[in-house]
Amino acid sequence: MVIALAFGAGYQYRSWQVPREGRVVRSPVYEEKLHREIFPPQPLKTIPHPPPVPATVLPRVVIVIDDIGYHKQLAEDFIDLEAPLTFSFLPQAPHAKEMALLAHQKGKETLIHLPMEPKTFPEVDPGPGALLVGMDNEEIQTQVGKDLDGFPHIAGANNHMGSRFTEDREKMAAVFKILKKRKLFFLDSLTTSHSAAPAVGSELGIKVFHRDLFLDNVVEKEAIRLQLEHLVRLARTKGYAVGCGHPYPMTLQTLKEQLPRLKGEVQLVTFAQLM
Repeated sequence: MVIALAFGAGYQYRSWQVPREGRVVRSPVYEEKLHREIFPPQPLKTIPHPPPVPATVLPRVVIVIDDIGYHKQLAEDFIDLEAPLTFSFLPQAPHAKEMALLAHQKGKETLIHLPMEPKTFPEVDPGPGALLVGMDNEEIQTQVGKDLDGFPHIAGANNHMGSRFTEDREKMAAVFKILKKRKLFFLDSLTTSHSAAPAVGSELGIKVFHRDLFLDNVVEKEAIRLQLEHLVRLARTKGYAVGCGHPYPMTLQTLKEQLPRLKGEVQLVTFAQLM
């Protein structure tokens, strides 16, 4: 796990080198990912080519860009993409509220990216306002409520890190009770294979989605392109698929190049359209 985190952190560092400003801009937070997803995408041999799908029933794909709020210009560039992308905002990030309002004004779906405790905490810090398993339920609900109050137009929430927190049924129930009151759904980032989110969501009657893959664990154009292809094949197999990316310049560039092709192969939709 330590090797995986170091590998991912190295790619994140490199990805935040933004030539237009002439200096390195780095988010102070790290998106925890499953170890098996840190490595370069493998050849797509495990998912067979399905029969051709009629254009009237194209599979649906949701693309979420997480970790928005630390780099204003990159956020604006992503929001300006001509596609119904979904954006998830870190509640304490300096530009999160401003960019969330901009995204809403431009008709984009928005989520709140709730920082949650990872198993590597405190060595890996999910950032300010994080939900920790040591907090009581009232503290958790107060923090979530404050976060949600700052983003009046969001459609749902997903977890930032959270490999320890999302395994705790009681703590997830505390979060979900607030989301249910506000009629919001939850997207499980699946930073652990033992997430309690699906079971707790079923018990409490809250809609829970989960991401199928991360687009940019390897921040290189060809790797991101292969992940997009993988996402399309998953959607053809399942009917829909969810891919999560991050505000990296290379992710932005690759999406700009690949979106015209994607629009011919799948329906790019929001979670609201899935529901």
